[in-house]
Amino acid sequence: MYGTMPAPPPLRADVRFEDPSYLDGKITLREIAIGLTPDADGPTMHLLVATPNDAEGPVPCFIMPNFGGNHTLVTS
Repeated sequence: MYGTMPAPPPLRADVRFEDPSYLDGKITLREIAIGLTPDADGPTMHLLVATPNDAEGPVPCFIMPNFGGNHTLVTS
């Protein structure tokens, strides 16, 4: 509660999957692995990102924890 906040550890990010033709080409679907430590064997969080292909500017974003795995959110 008191003192200075330590610097955050460096994170790792890697795009594991990308499909620009998702939903008949309307959306690009990406899965991004975010390493929470600099160590390659450390804990990893998988983020599923769907962005519209025809957006010309910023778009809204919804973030929700998913304890069932990203494969339960979309149908290939």
